[in-house]
Amino acid sequence: MKNYIVIAVLCTSIIACRKPAPLDIAVPQAAKTIVVSSASPNNRTLVIAAGYTFHSALHADSVTDNQDALISEYMIDSGSATLSYDGNTELPLHRITKGVFARNDLQLQPGNSYTLTVVDNKNNIITKGSAIYMSPPAVNYVTPVKTVSGTDTVVQLRFELDNVQPGECYYISYKTGSAIKPTGNSKKEILLNFEPKKVLLYSSKDAVNNKLSKTITLLAAGNDTIDVEIAKIDGGYYKYLDAYIKTGYLVNQLTGEPVNLPSNMSNGYGYFTMHSSKRIRIDMNTITAKQQ
Repeated sequence: MKNYIVIAVLCTSIIACRKPAPLDIAVPQAAKTIVVSSASPNNRTLVIAAGYTFHSALHADSVTDNQDALISEYMIDSGSATLSYDGNTELPLHRITKGVFARNDLQLQPGNSYTLTVVDNKNNIITKGSAIYMSPPAVNYVTPVKTVSGTDTVVQLRFELDNVQPGECYYISYKTGSAIKPTGNSKKEILLNFEPKKVLLYSSKDAVNNKLSKTITLLAAGNDTIDVEIAKIDGGYYKYLDAYIKTGYLVNQLTGEPVNLPSNMSNGYGYFTMHSSKRIRIDMNTITAKQQ
């Protein structure tokens, strides 16, 4: 699970940064800028990935097809990350690999604000961001539905959230097993075959009597394995994801291209968020199909 979380966070930082073919034109070198992404699967764990923006790391004369070199070039290699609560003592996050820091002995409290500080010693850059830790949502049910009509199979998901309060924001995301090409088991191959999750956003405006009930159609096959994640998020991250979705998912998250995404990192990009989610894995092979 720890390796999966690290890989997932790392993917959000580099997925859209694969280099194009060598260019015969001069590419201006921009100032180094850090971009941050984060994950907190439970109230004890925080994983963050810190890298450089695409335009600041790109050298036209150093384009390579070596994917290990690509990952190495975009992740900070000499730095540190710390977490503090209300300006109190900073807790160091442990270096897991290049550009990835984590800690799994925290005591995160819902409603408390935490500050992340990332220091890049090599380029003398410091970036900070604050986030409120959000507890997992109250989920009444998550029910998969498989409907067959002739040769067509439709996969849907019915879910209901409880105790939805005014102003609250949520997301539901999913990723299918068929989205990952079976080319191998190495971390590098997993990174290269990573496909961004599909993300849907909701707010308290979608709820009735404090319950948010929806039926959504998934881009999935009838024999897929589907990983579903439901989380309560703060309003700032809601806006970030909304902009992310509008770019068509394959946006370069390091630069915000083709549009600049909202960020809560001072002197940096990306978004520092802390929320635990409900995660459900569904094997559609075990779901009885309804004939239509």
